[in-house]
Amino acid sequence: MFIVPTSAPGYKITPIWTMGNVRTNATYYEDVRIPASDLVGQENGGWWLITTQLNHERIALSAVGFVDRIYQDVLAWARETGVIQRPWVQTHLARVLAKLEVLKLLNWQQAWSMARGALNFAEASAVSRTWGDCYGYLLVATGRAEVMVDGIVSPWDSAALFPLITEAGGTFTDWAGSPTAFGANVIATNAAVGARARELLGAGAVRDR
Repeated sequence: MFIVPTSAPGYKITPIWTMGNVRTNATYYEDVRIPASDLVGQENGGWWLITTQLNHERIALSAVGFVDRIYQDVLAWARETGVIQRPWVQTHLARVLAKLEVLKLLNWQQAWSMARGALNFAEASAVSRTWGDCYGYLLVATGRAEVMVDGIVSPWDSAALFPLITEAGGTFTDWAGSPTAFGANVIATNAAVGARARELLGAGAVRDR
């Protein structure tokens, strides 16, 4: 792996704006020449640098804070409206809280392992990719969670999830309220709390297709 100055002759860049309005880039190198001192790490060691960074990054993908705030907002709403007195509401809230606490413990376990230099990258990936992504939608579809929120998604992330949620009787929309699997973000909820969840998140009401 090398550091290549963007001012180097032969270097070109093309910005790519993703569906989430996040910029990434395509870079091109034509007859670019750089000194050996621009080598990062050891020769032929670039793949290890890339995969190591990605493995460490995955720990942060399952951050609890944002989900916990949504849970606390829903809990406060349930108390204010009195629906928390309903047994099925109490059951669902308790299940969500239990899973949040499990996720916190898993995150602490990965951080502890990382501090000791004994991080199991497979376990770290399993925590972030399972608890942070598709499993959340599965919980909504099966009635074991009320809301799943993704701030940035791609069609290949959400296309298979749209029928899963809607056929289970839930709502699957972007943050503007459009029922679609091709938006830049997603709110998936059950029918009972969908409108309130979108209101708390500052999202739009569900619109017709």
